Amino acid sequence: MVRALTDENFNEHLLRALLRDESAWDIVRVVDVGLRSRDDSVILEFAAAEQRLLLTHDLKTMPTHACNRLAQDLPMWCVIVVDERSSMADALTDLELVAGCAIGEEWRGNIWFIPFP
Repeated sequence: MVRALTDENFNEHLLRALLRDESAWDIVRVVDVGLRSRDDSVILEFAAAEQRLLLTHDLKTMPTHACNRLAQDLPMWCVIVVDERSSMADALTDLELVAGCAIGEEWRGNIWFIPFP
């Protein structure tokens, strides 16, 4: 099961589609854990502490904050940036691929971009 956190702007339709497969995903939203409107660095800290990858559409600031954490040798779980322009079907297919293939240590310190090239 993939433990994930979605930031507050993550597409609700895509989130609901992921949650249909209850055996693959354990997802919480930042609004569910009291992190609404918090800085990216706070969200990444929470995700690391909870060992949850972060699902986001934030291509502008989240990868920079994630790279900063890595440069400071701070713990970080995986950040997956889903391009908002991707079709929901393509994004869902790539995220299901992630859920089915990645294991344990592969989640640490990575920034992945969907759609995959």
